[in-house]
This record gives sequence, C-alpha cells and structure tokens, in this order.
Amino acid sequence: MDAVNIGNESHSHRNPSFPVLSFILPVYNGSEYLTQCLDGIAQQTFHEIEIIAIDGASTDDSAAILEERERTEPRLIVIRQQARIGPGNARNMGAGLARGEYLWFVDADDIVMAECLTSIVHSLKVAGPDVLLVGYEVMYPGGRVKAGPVSSLNDRVSATCFTVAEHPEALDISLASWNKIVRKTFFDSLGAAFSAEWPHEDVEVSCRLMLNSSKLSILDQTCYRYRKDRPGSSMASGERQRHFKVFKVWRAVLEQARAMAEAHHPQLTDEVYHALFERAIWHCSTLLDTGGWAIGVAGSDGYIARRDRREFFERLNKHFGEFVPQGYAGPSGSRGIKFDLIEHGNYRLYSVLDVINKIKNAARPPATLR
Repeated sequence: MDAVNIGNESHSHRNPSFPVLSFILPVYNGSEYLTQCLDGIAQQTFHEIEIIAIDGASTDDSAAILEERERTEPRLIVIRQQARIGPGNARNMGAGLARGEYLWFVDADDIVMAECLTSIVHSLKVAGPDVLLVGYEVMYPGGRVKAGPVSSLNDRVSATCFTVAEHPEALDISLASWNKIVRKTFFDSLGAAFSAEWPHEDVEVSCRLMLNSSKLSILDQTCYRYRKDRPGSSMASGERQRHFKVFKVWRAVLEQARAMAEAHHPQLTDEVYHALFERAIWHCSTLLDTGGWAIGVAGSDGYIARRDRREFFERLNKHFGEFVPQGYAGPSGSRGIKFDLIEHGNYRLYSVLDVINKIKNAARPPATLR
C-alpha cells in the first residue's frame, strides 16, 4: 500500500492526478443539506481526494449549489443528468469515473465528520484492506444522536484484517454503502453494481463486498453521521409499497450465498449463512415495525402502510420458510420470540408484541452517545 501518502498535510487544494480517495455523491433535491455535506468533505486537512457529484435532475437549488462550488473547488467534478436516475445508477456512474485508490459512497444529506480523513488514510496504509468499516452515528428527526455498532465489533476483533468467516457478526453492522471505504480494484474485480431500483439499492452490493473480501478492517472512530428519516429521503418518500422491494434484494443476496456455499467458497460457512439469514429477517421485520400499532387503534404509517402490513408480514413468513438454514435455532430473547412468530405466520400475536415493545421503548430515556 505504498501508494497511499499521508505524510504531508500542507497540500494545496489542487485536483490530484492520482487521488487516494474518491467521494461518490449522488444528489437529488438535497439543497438543505448539500452545502454542509460538501464542507465536511472539502475542509478536511487531508487533501488528496476527488469529489464526484452526480445530480439526477434536481428540481430544488442543488444544481445551483454544485455550480457555485465548482468555481472554487477544483477537486469537485459534477455530472449532470437530464432525468432522475436514482442513487444506485448515480453511484455506478461515479465509480466508473473515479480515479482514486479507494471509493467512499457518501449520501448528500449526511455529514463526513471533521478531521476523520487523516485517520482513515492512515488505516488504509497500515491495513491495506479491501473494505474499511468506519464508525458512524445516526441522527434522528429532532436531533437525537445514537452511536453505531462498530465499537462492539471492534472489541471482538483482534487482527488488523479479518474475514466474515472469522467474524460473521460483522454482518450485523449497517449494510448501507456509506460506512464502507472500498478499494476500487476490488470493487471493479467483483463487477459490483448498485441496483437501479431504490430504496435498499446498496444492500446487495454491501453483502457482496463483505462476503468476497479477504481483508476487512475496522476504524473505531466516528467518521460519518447518517441523517435518518429526513423528509423527502428515498427511504421516507415514494410510492406506497416501495419497501416491498427489500424481498427482491434479499432473495438475490441469499441465493448468491447458497451458490457460493455450494461452490465451497471459503467465506460461506454455515455460520456466515446463518448470520446472513438472520440479518435479512431482522432487516425486513424492522421495516415492518416502523410507525405501527397503538393501543386500541390501527396506528400510524411507518415505512409500511397500515393497509399493507399483513401482506408484508405474509411475504416475510414465506421468505423465512424459503431461506431458513437447515437445523435452524433462532436467537434468544425478544428477537427470538419475534422470529418464531414470523416463522409460524402468527401476525396477530406479532402485532401485540410490537405494541408492547413500543410502549417499553417510549418509557426509556433517549439514547445518547457513549
């Protein structure tokens, strides 16, 4: 990894011929947050980067913000589209144009934390990973902030680099693209591509990167702030049954995992498939549990509209039965109870359990950073 140079922090703000890191930034109607996102990237003391922003025909001030920033930031490359192409296509386009040794897929409504790049590039130089998992925090509407789970994984990993076969619990961290910094040659060698459909367009790519990497590494430092459920985001807006796409995504992931196992891929152990299956069921059930039932009433819509919840649950039950590992024994505690109800298709009792869990969560004090 001698190509990575972190020794000199006095670089000018030039457009480097061979940047260490390429930021890939899909943009669509994010003007309220875009300036803060760009500042978080551009104001780092490590400068050997490029920023590739793909504007998918924004109808707000995003295009104007990018045009103004182009005048003062030579490391910024703006690709303008005539129609909305979606975040997956935008990331694919940016990755194809990138010249950096590593890729970081950042969302335009999120924040790259101040002074994180020096630590990141140092980790890249020391470990030389295919994928570097960086610490992150989640900001909820209203401003509450919660730390991500990277620290708990880091506590269990002693080696500089590892694989999912050695630590299947690595699949429990977010399968979004923004908490992973990926070696471009590794990304290209897999023929990796984000889905043209959204949301959940990054889950399959993230799984593919994790399952095929022989060198995963962790940086236990908060480098990224994910803005969850902001109004107008692809997760919080769109056609009513948009989140039903999650079943198609996980079908592709689990079918690929089965094929890898049959081919005796070294990373696809029984333990890894077990972890991947539980991650799929947990992801889908978490989507179902948003919004939700209130005592005595139907409850408010979350990601899954009230009228669609039974159908979503039935799809989840079918998904469970189709992909459950042989001899499967579910997790313990409340998650195990939830999985058991999904497996047996008990929608009514699942709904009651969800109400109870929401009451318990409402009584707890707001989570804070450790």
